[in-house]
Formats: sequence, structure tokens, C-alpha cells
Amino acid sequence: MWLLLFCAMAVFITIMTKDNLFGFFVFLSGVLCVLLAAKGSIFNYPMGAFNTLGYAYLSWENGLYGEWGLNLFFYCPTMVIGFMLWRKHVTGDIVKMRRLTPKNAALIAVVCALCIAGLGFALSFIPTQNTPYIDAATNVLSV
Repeated sequence: MWLLLFCAMAVFITIMTKDNLFGFFVFLSGVLCVLLAAKGSIFNYPMGAFNTLGYAYLSWENGLYGEWGLNLFFYCPTMVIGFMLWRKHVTGDIVKMRRLTPKNAALIAVVCALCIAGLGFALSFIPTQNTPYIDAATNVLSV
């Protein structure tokens, strides 16, 4: 049901925004990647590779250089590592859950704010960069 809903949403958004078929397939590949990962299928990696590289291309074309870098230099390498570990059936040790202390949460918030400000400032020097601070925020918080 969710797959049909998101596919219908993708078609609707593509038509309303007059997007091209490539953008539609990038969106659809992202939805399928998540679905395949939830099902435990290794085929989520090839679908995710298309999505990541396609989104990197779309980000570059739209002046979202931070998103481009995040997809190309963070998501692509982690995808390769994930694929290799999945193929080896590495299961690792069971990890005991802990709560984040208020002190550590505050430290993370300050570090994120500083990194967003620094990356946003750096991205603002690129003349064709759209929304440098929003782009910086999505990148820092994604990592």
C-alpha cells in the first residue's frame, strides 16, 4: 500500500512540477531502495546507488553543492562498505543501548550549529550555490 501511495505521489509531483523522467526515476529509486532495505534485500544497494548518483547529479544541476558532496563523498562510500559487509554476512556484536546525557546532547547541538555555520559560510562563496545555510544544515545533520 505504501509503495503504491509513494509511486502515485511521485507521478503527481512529477506532473505538477513539470519535472523530467530522470527526476521521477531518481525519486522512485529512493522509495524502492528503502522498501528493499526494509525487506532485507541486498538489491537495495544497486537501487540506492542509482538514487545516490542520480540525486548527486540533480543536486549539481540545481546548485546544491553541499547535497552533491554529501551524496558523492558520504553516501556512495558508505553504500559500498554496507554492500561489502552485507555480502560477508557480518553481524557484529550486540550493542547495549544507552541514553544520550543532557551534557552530550548540548555538546552535539553546539558542534552541529558550528559546523552548519562554517559549511554555510564556505558554501556562500560559490556564486551559483542556492540556499547555502539550508544546504549546510541538511548536510551536517545527515552526517
